[in-house]
Amino acid sequence: MALLKKMRGKRPPTVGMKEKQRSEAAAFFISLKGIDRRDRAMRDQYKKEEKRTRTKGIRWGMAMIPIAMVLILAGGLWLAYQEFKRITPVSAPVISGYEPPPSSGTVSEAEDPRRRLLTVVNNKSPLTDEFTLALTTFEGNIQCDEQLVTPLRELLEAAEQAGHTLRVEYGYIDAAAQQQKYEAAVQAKMDEGFSRVKSETEVKKVVQPGGCSDYQTGLSVRVIGTGEGDFGSSEEYKWLSTHCADYGFIIRYPTSKESETWASFDPSHLRFVGVENAQKMRTLDMCLEEYAEYAAEQGEF
Repeated sequence: MALLKKMRGKRPPTVGMKEKQRSEAAAFFISLKGIDRRDRAMRDQYKKEEKRTRTKGIRWGMAMIPIAMVLILAGGLWLAYQEFKRITPVSAPVISGYEPPPSSGTVSEAEDPRRRLLTVVNNKSPLTDEFTLALTTFEGNIQCDEQLVTPLRELLEAAEQAGHTLRVEYGYIDAAAQQQKYEAAVQAKMDEGFSRVKSETEVKKVVQPGGCSDYQTGLSVRVIGTGEGDFGSSEEYKWLSTHCADYGFIIRYPTSKESETWASFDPSHLRFVGVENAQKMRTLDMCLEEYAEYAAEQGEF
């Protein structure tokens, strides 16, 4: 009864209040739907933007591929050209129609004696017409520059006293004879199945073309031992490489200098440069190409 009295004491909600509540609920629901629509619209817009960005990136990447390929090809061609220049020495004249420069037999008074001793001749630097020969004979039939006759004889005698017998095989070679040796070596390589270009590249490491041989200066001689086997591993060579500078000679093509000399190691090729130069080169561990450049930079000639 008390409960009924309590309920009778309360007023039921009016119609206006119910309508207001329904209106507020509807407005809240509509606002939620609006938020949801805006959210979906934003998501759709974001996806469209992302797709456009991705498509643009793909198109840009596709456009860059041919450009990158062109750049890579150009770089490869440039590197190949540089390598070709590095391994392709100055072309030597063919033997037909080629004549060596005339020799005056004396050194020009205007020619610096030290500069002459340090003349560089290799596959990249042919002997110039300005170089004058001063040839004489050694032991009857070997031609060489007159400056190296006495020191060469002293070197051989010192080796003999040390228990090593060395023999001079040859000295000066003119350009025509050198070209014949070169062509014969190239042909032998081609007979083994190599192409002309490959044969020339390999042969130039050991036999230079006419015009590019150090023997054409008259300042070089080929010295060999009397024993069998590899001269570069012999006791004769060990003594020679240690003492040759004391007589003004160097090993023209030493080990580990192939990139400077453009030639392979040759233990038999002696080059006369004078005692002072030879001893400095031994101290500095320089080949002729390196030392000639060094001496020029120092203003020594």
